[in-house]
Amino acid sequence: MNQTTSGNQTYGDDDVFLSVAEIILIMADISLIIIIAVGNSLTVVAVARYRRLQSTNNVMIAALAIGDLIMGLVYTPTKIMYSTWPDLFASRVPCISYIFNTHFSSFCAVFGISMLSIERGYAVSFPYHYHSVMTIRRSVVLSLCAFAVIICLNLPMLVGFDHYSGQDCYAPAIFPNAYLRTLIAVGVTVLILGFVAFVRVLVAEFRRQKFSNILSGQQLKQQISSVRCRLMCAVYVSSLVFWLPHLTYYFYNTFTKQTRNVFVFRILSISDLCSSAVNFFIYGFKNSNFRSAYKRLLGLAKKTSAVTNLEFSTTERQLEVEGDKVYTLKPTCTYSSRHLPVPSS
Repeated sequence: MNQTTSGNQTYGDDDVFLSVAEIILIMADISLIIIIAVGNSLTVVAVARYRRLQSTNNVMIAALAIGDLIMGLVYTPTKIMYSTWPDLFASRVPCISYIFNTHFSSFCAVFGISMLSIERGYAVSFPYHYHSVMTIRRSVVLSLCAFAVIICLNLPMLVGFDHYSGQDCYAPAIFPNAYLRTLIAVGVTVLILGFVAFVRVLVAEFRRQKFSNILSGQQLKQQISSVRCRLMCAVYVSSLVFWLPHLTYYFYNTFTKQTRNVFVFRILSISDLCSSAVNFFIYGFKNSNFRSAYKRLLGLAKKTSAVTNLEFSTTERQLEVEGDKVYTLKPTCTYSSRHLPVPSS
């Protein structure tokens, strides 16, 4: 190892490299925190504020955005503190709190993307039953129940279930194998269900025929479902690509009881954060309604004239845009009472 000497201090090339790498990783973390906070906050506010975005599918997207916010605002700051000042986590309480935050945030992200995929798989496999059963209120309840389950799964970490020795603040080293494997079994089961639903949606999309620009009401409903399915597929694939390396590394360390490499762990954690950061851009790119909502919230939308009642009702029913292609429905004229001709006496 090459070394340089200055006065009474000796610096190794490896130490300099690690210091520079640490600075780069921290800057990457901070940048991703900002992107995650802004992008996913806009997504949640858009779904809550604009009626056009209020659907069962978009409620699941909002739930995933909340999970991504937890990843960016809860998990990442504690991870930076743990990597920069590890002495702060030398005692039991900070260590267990850090592990709880890590697992809770990860489960929120895994459950969020899987529930989004399962919701689309359900809509594709049982369309009539889906439209008669799934409502916005029920989708909100399901999302809240998922968060409650995540808390219950990770709550044993906070009740003295560990055997922390003060050496390594890492879950596979301080928690019983049976508990960790139970967590893994639940997480893998949810991931498998989400993946099966994802494959089902892909098969349905490959079989779907192309539609013309002028669609009937039933064809329009199917096309809207297709746009939502493609949006889900894009989000799912990106999440799978970013999360798979870390999941593989974690499962390997859990079952083999290997000591983790902190530098590798930091890089894989940044890959996890990228999954939470890119979803905002996918929503805006794949769906014009989200893109318009983002522009309005950021004050970038152009002012337009007020629409009539007919235009508003037609727009509410028909507009689901993918890319630059707009699918329209021939409007059916409806009149209010003030427009009806008055019969002559």
